[in-house]
Amino acid sequence: MASIIPSYDREGERIGWQVAVRKKGFPAQYKTFRTRKEAEGWATITESEMVREVWRDRSEAESTTLKECLERYAQDIIPTKNGDGRRERGFARQWQARPIACCFMASIDGQDVSASIKEMESEGKAANTIRLHLALLSHLFEVAHKEWRMASLINPVELVRKPKLPQGRDRRLVDDEESRPLSACQSINPELASIVRFACGRESTPGMFRAGHIPVTVTDQ
Repeated sequence: MASIIPSYDREGERIGWQVAVRKKGFPAQYKTFRTRKEAEGWATITESEMVREVWRDRSEAESTTLKECLERYAQDIIPTKNGDGRRERGFARQWQARPIACCFMASIDGQDVSASIKEMESEGKAANTIRLHLALLSHLFEVAHKEWRMASLINPVELVRKPKLPQGRDRRLVDDEESRPLSACQSINPELASIVRFACGRESTPGMFRAGHIPVTVTDQ
């Protein structure tokens, strides 16, 4: 059962309400709220989750900021990856400089991540660069969920739309961009010009790849 008692400061002024939830098989949970209504709501939800056996300890996620997790990630996880990790450390430092880094892990949602995406877009970062930043953040949340006692976390990166990658370039030669190199090839070696035209899809010269035109090296087996 939950108990709710008022919390006072040194001058005897009430500053909030402290909740204690104790249930067999679960660690005792304590939390302080400004209003009794908030305290009762949290106690009801916590007890319900324990009864349904879906409760997850949120204390670690509610008391640890993203910045602290990024520091731990840079120290414990990045060194285990392939490569020297300089790029990943750079991504981590940039995340630490963003407003989202001051948020507690439990409070970060898709809206916070979307705001960070807009920040990066306003800075002129390419779509693929932003996706790489998001990949690091997503992996951090996965590690925190599985290994850092933050099983209650939901990965907010999975809730947002990623920037679309630009389509590949589709450009054809114009004006004399084809004739000039072909003329140069023709002056050097007519067969080279034929090969270039074939590669460009302009023609397929009959007999261009006759055996006599291709050097063959025979080695003893």
